[in-house]
Amino acid sequence: MQASTRPELSQFVADVLDGLSASPKFLSSKYFYDDEGSRLFQEIMKLPEYYLTGCELEIFETQAADIHHALANGDGRFDLIELGAGDGTKTAVLIDHFLKNQADITYSPIDISDEALDALTSRFKAEFPTLKMKALNGDYFKILDSLRDTGGRRKVLLFLGSNIGNFSRESSVHFFRSLRAGMNDDDLLLVGFDLQKDPHVIAAAYDDPQGVTANFN
Repeated sequence: MQASTRPELSQFVADVLDGLSASPKFLSSKYFYDDEGSRLFQEIMKLPEYYLTGCELEIFETQAADIHHALANGDGRFDLIELGAGDGTKTAVLIDHFLKNQADITYSPIDISDEALDALTSRFKAEFPTLKMKALNGDYFKILDSLRDTGGRRKVLLFLGSNIGNFSRESSVHFFRSLRAGMNDDDLLLVGFDLQKDPHVIAAAYDDPQGVTANFN
């Protein structure tokens, strides 16, 4: 097979070969989130059965001040970098609080979907006209490596939605180690974890009666 000259396709080929050569076989969950997958996932997040979005939104709405205090780095200067930003609904709550409290922030959403990034950028430019923002399309780790030198500003990485649940234990450890390799000592990671609960609650969240998740899969 001839290697593709397009970097994103070369990475896709490498990931497919790795996954289908493994035992058991797997494919990276990030490939759910192309343009159509991202659109469907926005629908999933609005479903009453999908409790995760509402839980994180409630945390941000009630704890924004404490989160800001933890991230502010003494001078209120930090770069907010979101892995798999989607439509940014939850992050908008934090950014609104940060800006209203004169935080000197930049926001860099990273997503595999151009369409999702375009929609997010348009929305945030209208909602937060003073926000310094740079949307980035591509692989988390390649982009993070390029962002490592931030001129002394703290990086705050956001990985929300309990997406870590898509990883095996081994993959989770590798993921967090890879993140750490792209962080400076003063950088921070804010990550969402789901708690253990009734399996029927989880099953309903990922097998909704409307069939949106089935279409996503």
